[in-house]
Parts: sequence; C-alpha cells; structure tokens
Amino acid sequence: MMENMPSDRSKNWLTRYREWLSGLDPVRRRRMRVLRALAAVGLIIVVLLTAYSLWAREPELPVPNGSGAGGAESDTSHQGNDLTQSGRRKGVYTFLLVGKDTAGGGNTDTMILVTFDTRGKTVDAMSLPRDTMVNVSWRNKKLNTVYNYYKGKDKQTQVEKGMTALKSHVGKLTGIEPDFYAVVEWDAVGEIVDAIGGVTFNVPYDMHYDDDTPGQDLHIHQEKGERRLTGDDAMQVIRWRKNNGKYGNFQVGDSGRMQIQQDFLMAVARELLQLKNLVNIPELADVFAQNVTTDLPIGNIVWFGQKAIGMNVGEDVRFYTMPYKPYTRGTAYVLPVVDELLTIVNSGLNPYKRDIRADDLEVLCLQANGSLKLTSGTLEDTALGKPRGTSSSAIPKPQEPAPVQPSEPEQPVQPEQPAQPEQQPQPETPQPPQEPLPEQPASPTEPPVTEQTDPVPDTGDAPNILPPVPTPVQ
Repeated sequence: MMENMPSDRSKNWLTRYREWLSGLDPVRRRRMRVLRALAAVGLIIVVLLTAYSLWAREPELPVPNGSGAGGAESDTSHQGNDLTQSGRRKGVYTFLLVGKDTAGGGNTDTMILVTFDTRGKTVDAMSLPRDTMVNVSWRNKKLNTVYNYYKGKDKQTQVEKGMTALKSHVGKLTGIEPDFYAVVEWDAVGEIVDAIGGVTFNVPYDMHYDDDTPGQDLHIHQEKGERRLTGDDAMQVIRWRKNNGKYGNFQVGDSGRMQIQQDFLMAVARELLQLKNLVNIPELADVFAQNVTTDLPIGNIVWFGQKAIGMNVGEDVRFYTMPYKPYTRGTAYVLPVVDELLTIVNSGLNPYKRDIRADDLEVLCLQANGSLKLTSGTLEDTALGKPRGTSSSAIPKPQEPAPVQPSEPEQPVQPEQPAQPEQQPQPETPQPPQEPLPEQPASPTEPPVTEQTDPVPDTGDAPNILPPVPTPVQ
C-alpha cells in the first residue's frame, strides 16, 4: 500500500499524505475517505464522553419540604417523619416533569412524576390529571392551579415558588415529594424533535381541530398512521384532545391526551438514546437552555444522561396514569382511587425503603353522605366536609331525573279530588296525568331547586342519580 508514497522526506507529512492519496485508484480512495470519516466520528464520541465524564456530578438529595405547600396551608409533617426516616433506596431519584403552555394562561397542564433507578436502569413515570382535586382553600381546587397560585409576581422567583408548592402537593397526593423538577415550555418539544431529525410515531387518530381565539390560534390537522413527525407535527399531536367543526365532535378528553403524550415521550426517548444523537448534543443543549427551567445543575443532568446509556426504552421505561374517578362540585374534577394509586406507587415509583400507605397521603375521598374527607390531615375548606346528599351542586344535572319526577306532579292534581274519597271514578283521573309526561321536560329546570333545598336525601339516593360518583372510601 505504501509503494506510491513519495520518498522525499523534506516534504511535510500532510503534503506527502495528500500526494499518496491522490495516487490511489478511485475505489481505494473512497475506502480511505470512509475510514477517515469513521475515525473522526469515533474521536468526537470519545472526546465528548470524556468531557461529559469529567463534567458529570452525582446529585445530592434535597431536604424534604415538611412545612407545607409554598410555606402555606396545611401540615405535611406526616411526610417528613415516618416515611422519609425509613430511608431511601440507593441510586433512586424522583423528578416532577411539567409541561407549561403559555397560550393556556401558564397553568401546568401536563404533570408527570418520574422515578429513575440509576442502578437498576429503570424509569417509572405516572401522569397526574390536571383536574385532580386537591386540599386547598381557594375555589378552583384543581392541581394545575397550584403553580399559578403560589408563584407570585416576581418573575425572578416565580418558577422556584410555584414549583416548590406544586412538588409539595404532588407529595400529598402520592407520598413522594419529588427531589427535582423540570419545567418545559411546550414549544421546546417541537424544537427537540427538529434537533434530532424527527420522530417516528404512530398517530392514533385522525386529528382535526381549529381555534382562532386570540392567544390560542391553534390549528391541528394530522392523519392517522405511522410516519416521521416534524417538530410542528409533534406539537399538534401532543396538544390534541378532540375534533371540532366540520370534522365532527370526536374526542378523547384529558385521559386520552395523557396517553398520547406518554406514547410520544416514549418515542422521543427511543430516538434520544440512540448513539447517532450524540452529535446533536450541542444543539439539544441549546434548546434545553432556552426552554427548560430546572433546579438541576448541568453536571447532574450529564450524570443522569450517562446512567441512561444502554437502557432499553421498550422494557426499562414504564408509564402509568393516576387511577381516578370523576367528581363534580361546581366544575368537573377527578378524585384519586387510593388503593389503586398505592399499588402503582409501590410497584416502582416509591424511592423509600418501606411501602407508602394511605395515611402517608393527603387525598380527598368521597363519603356516602356526599361529604369529602382526607386520608390524613385537615381540610383547608371546611365546607367540603359537610354532608351534601344528592345536592345538584355536588353532582351533574343530567336529564335522567325527569322520569323520577312524574310521581310528584300527580300529587298536585289529586288534591282536588280528596274531598270525595268515596267516589270510585277516581281511577279514571290518573289517566290524564300520564299524557302530560311528554310535556314534563318543560319543568326539569325547577326540580333541581327542590334537590338543592332538600337536606334529607343523604340516604343513598345519590348513586341512582349520579352514575359517575365513586364508591365511598372509608
């Protein structure tokens, strides 16, 4: 191979190499170029890995927050004693991943509790529904309002204050107060997808939605099926939850959207963990710096990235959704199903040495009389603890109650006949009242008032009127 190498030693090495390369036949020249490119890529990877190894720092666990959410309302000391004192599993860390859409008023509409076992190389993640009812004093008691309520007006400290409070409330719901947080502006998802050259994803439905509302200007048009998504495609897919307009009213709601987001995050993780994306790290780091706010130093992030190398996303990453049942109290909420929640939490999310129990949580549970009680702790809004029975403010106002009401309209008609109890022709009078039944729908607007003012119906009628009401938790 070296027979064509020039013998003039006075020339520098680079000149002699170029002359030797130009003397090769085309096939051998192409081979040399491929080898040279592979060697360059290999050198870059070695340099990057070496640099990251020097940069990586194992994180220190923060002190659990036992003073209440954002320094406010309720006592969370039950989390800071028995459970945390049982000790932590080695190499296990917890995170709260939050997706914040500025077009939606800044509420934290996507919340995922993540546990990373760096020794076992497993990741468990549980989506927390934004409509989860939490123990707070203000009127809208949804989990996704906690961040905005506590963040304050100082932009320099908004994320820290809002996330400290949100982490505390997540700890009350699950028994796990996350060690760290990452707040992602939704626009970053599209930029990450573009940075890695797209993501292969199976879009589960035909998605068509248009909203020209100022501040929203949202237009989603995606065809069902597997294909390579761009960043813009990805943003449309993860925001969709229903069709509208000429496309009909097909919808999957928040639960369906959470499932789509989980599946999409799995697809992104598969792409990110591929070796080829090491060369995209500088661009990804730039996207991360501009769109992600976290309390993790860069050295800790690099350390976690190193620990993730070699993971099989299909086998080592597990997603769940918090088990819940619907509940209505002025607006639509969901209440956690405690037993099912504990099963999921203790199957992989729990970073502690002992199992998490119901008395480690501060979860609202529906009682037979329509009141709510906590698994532990004190109600911030004492009105929640008052019996409500079948009060229409505590349950939806469906059309179904109309068939139950006919027995009442018959009574006003009968009082005109009681003066002649001996008369037997009365059986004929019940016949006309049955004809007004079709007209009865005109009065269902009034029965709810009767239900609201009636303090008696706490005897078990609620399940017949409200199918969604969950089985009471004692």
